Amino acid sequence: MGGQRLVANQPLAPGSCYDMRLDIPVREDHTRSVDISAICQWPKKDAKNARFEQGFKLDRPSTAFTELVTSKSVSFKRSLLGRARLQ
Repeated sequence: MGGQRLVANQPLAPGSCYDMRLDIPVREDHTRSVDISAICQWPKKDAKNARFEQGFKLDRPSTAFTELVTSKSVSFKRSLLGRARLQ
Protein backbone atom coordinates (compact mmCIF):
# COMPACT_ATOMS: atom_id res chain seq x y z
CA MET A 1 0.00 0.00 0.00
CA GLY A 2 2.82 2.44 0.77
CA GLY A 3 5.41 1.46 -1.80
CA GLN A 4 6.35 -0.24 -5.01
CA ARG A 5 9.24 -1.89 -6.81
CA LEU A 6 10.26 -0.77 -10.28
CA VAL A 7 12.61 -2.50 -12.73
CA ALA A 8 14.48 -0.24 -15.15
CA ASN A 9 17.54 -0.18 -17.39
CA GLN A 10 19.27 2.52 -15.32
CA PRO A 11 19.39 3.28 -11.60
CA LEU A 12 17.50 6.23 -10.17
CA ALA A 13 18.86 8.50 -7.46
CA PRO A 14 17.97 7.48 -3.90
CA GLY A 15 16.11 10.25 -2.08
CA SER A 16 14.79 11.79 -5.30
CA CYS A 17 11.06 12.24 -5.87
CA TYR A 18 9.53 11.08 -9.15
CA ASP A 19 6.08 11.69 -10.60
CA MET A 20 4.66 8.53 -12.17
CA ARG A 21 1.49 7.34 -13.86
CA LEU A 22 0.36 3.80 -13.09
CA ASP A 23 -1.94 2.04 -15.55
CA ILE A 24 -3.68 -0.55 -13.39
CA PRO A 25 -5.93 -3.26 -14.85
CA VAL A 26 -9.41 -3.06 -13.34
CA ARG A 27 -11.10 -5.46 -15.76
CA GLU A 28 -9.85 -7.72 -18.51
CA ASP A 29 -10.26 -5.03 -21.17
CA HIS A 30 -9.88 -1.84 -19.13
CA THR A 31 -7.16 -0.04 -17.18
CA ARG A 32 -7.32 2.93 -14.83
CA SER A 33 -4.56 5.53 -14.71
CA VAL A 34 -3.49 6.89 -11.35
CA ASP A 35 -0.85 9.59 -10.90
CA ILE A 36 1.52 9.20 -7.93
CA SER A 37 4.64 10.79 -6.49
CA ALA A 38 7.21 8.38 -5.12
CA ILE A 39 10.61 8.73 -3.47
CA CYS A 40 13.35 6.32 -4.50
CA GLN A 41 14.53 4.45 -1.39
CA TRP A 42 17.11 2.12 -2.93
CA PRO A 43 18.45 0.89 -6.28
CA LYS A 44 19.96 -2.58 -6.69
CA LYS A 45 21.55 -4.08 -9.79
CA ASP A 46 20.12 -7.44 -10.82
CA ALA A 47 23.12 -9.57 -11.74
CA LYS A 48 21.03 -11.94 -13.88
CA ASN A 49 19.85 -9.45 -16.49
CA ALA A 50 21.88 -6.26 -15.86
CA ARG A 51 18.77 -4.26 -15.00
CA PHE A 52 18.07 -2.30 -11.85
CA GLU A 53 15.43 -2.96 -9.21
CA GLN A 54 14.39 0.10 -7.25
CA GLY A 55 12.25 0.49 -4.18
CA PHE A 56 9.93 3.47 -3.86
CA LYS A 57 7.96 4.93 -0.98
CA LEU A 58 4.78 6.75 -1.94
CA ASP A 59 4.82 10.44 -1.13
CA ARG A 60 1.32 11.56 -0.09
CA PRO A 61 -0.69 8.82 -1.86
CA SER A 62 -3.77 10.29 -3.52
CA THR A 63 -7.29 9.30 -2.53
CA ALA A 64 -7.75 7.75 -6.00
CA PHE A 65 -4.68 5.55 -5.51
CA THR A 66 -5.67 4.49 -1.99
CA GLU A 67 -9.21 3.60 -3.12
CA LEU A 68 -7.92 1.64 -6.11
CA VAL A 69 -5.41 -0.37 -4.07
CA THR A 70 -8.02 -1.06 -1.39
CA SER A 71 -10.56 -2.28 -3.96
CA LYS A 72 -7.93 -4.49 -5.63
CA SER A 73 -6.96 -5.91 -2.23
CA VAL A 74 -10.59 -6.74 -1.42
CA SER A 75 -11.05 -8.38 -4.86
CA PHE A 76 -7.89 -10.42 -4.37
CA LYS A 77 -8.97 -11.59 -0.90
CA ARG A 78 -12.40 -12.60 -2.25
CA SER A 79 -10.70 -14.51 -5.06
CA LEU A 80 -8.53 -16.38 -2.55
CA LEU A 81 -11.55 -17.20 -0.39
CA GLY A 82 -13.42 -18.51 -3.43
CA ARG A 83 -10.51 -20.78 -4.34
CA ALA A 84 -10.22 -22.03 -0.76
CA ARG A 85 -13.90 -22.99 -0.76
CA LEU A 86 -13.54 -24.88 -4.04
CA GLN A 87 -10.72 -27.07 -2.75
